[in-house]
Amino acid sequence: MGTYFSLQRKKITKSKLTVISVVILLIISLTVLYLNSKDLNSNNSSIKGQLQGNIMLQKNFVAESKRKLSELKPTDHRYQSTKKDLKEVETSLAKKQKLLEDINNNHWVPVYEEQIRATKELKKNNSESNSKNFVNGIELRFKYLKAHPMPYESDTPVSGIQILLNLNETYWPILLTLVMIFILTYLYSGSYRNGKDITMVLPIGRIQSILTNASIGWICGIVILLGMSLLVFACASLFFGTGNIAYPYIIHQVVNGKFALGIVPVSQIVPNALILQIFAILFIALFTQLIAKIFLNQLPSLLLTILLLIGGSLITIVIQPLNAIAQWLPSTYLNPLKTVSGTLAYELENVQVNFGNGMLTLIISSCFLIVLLILVDYIQTKNESKR
Repeated sequence: MGTYFSLQRKKITKSKLTVISVVILLIISLTVLYLNSKDLNSNNSSIKGQLQGNIMLQKNFVAESKRKLSELKPTDHRYQSTKKDLKEVETSLAKKQKLLEDINNNHWVPVYEEQIRATKELKKNNSESNSKNFVNGIELRFKYLKAHPMPYESDTPVSGIQILLNLNETYWPILLTLVMIFILTYLYSGSYRNGKDITMVLPIGRIQSILTNASIGWICGIVILLGMSLLVFACASLFFGTGNIAYPYIIHQVVNGKFALGIVPVSQIVPNALILQIFAILFIALFTQLIAKIFLNQLPSLLLTILLLIGGSLITIVIQPLNAIAQWLPSTYLNPLKTVSGTLAYELENVQVNFGNGMLTLIISSCFLIVLLILVDYIQTKNESKR
């Protein structure tokens, strides 16, 4: 078994497809980090940038107003109105300059107090429920940060921890699944020649062969996930810092059968997301192996696996009646972070989509796939012996 495991491991590590797939995933991830960093440097994408932009505009307004006053006579009706506007802007400018000074001195409480006031004003002027829900989440985050002062990281995700959260929530659920499908389809389909399983001649039991293939696929996925996370985290931390593991994360929780916004530290949500991700990787490995064993050909196996896994993860969004059974579809849990945070349950309007049901569904599905693999292998072996 050890020799067969080593043989399959070498197939993956020495494959150009593995290297190309992983490098492409890394390039895309670092591109996202680069684009986020460019967005962060714009004046409208950070609290500090917005303050600096407003201060510049107000300074220009003050200079222009003073110029106008020097040209107007005190008896002119425009003089008093201009003087009044100037006084209001100078007061606002002084407040903004003080807030900018607080940010530079790492005094965040006054900054968060001002942001809380601004979000309350925004809620008064916005009647759309989706926008209000978003603003409510932002307000909860600022209240948490006021109670637990720390630098603000939510402008655009660039710190080590924040970029990993962003990638895991938005990009990696699809991209990591695709990379695994490409690598594992190549691995599993490589055992078949002209519709025959050439591993049958090896001195290894059929069940052992199935479990070894599943193990190598599982380990491969975990290594890619952890290795990619480490590389991206290191690059982001080098330029933008590691970020704070206690930073608040907005969640959707169920209270009395209804969704309600909540806040938890990042450290509280990551462990469950990682556990769910590991079991999702196992399901992907087993499912890819089953399709390859049924079709005995690389291209059909690749296309069908992509269609069923990627399509299955998106089908509940497209076909809304399926939302009611989404908790029992393994492909629902290919985005563990959204599952654990309750965001996916909120989007699907299904309170049963959660960590507990995700673990149950993935474990049962994985066991069922193992049984199917053994059954299909038994039928193929029996048919081969009759020839």
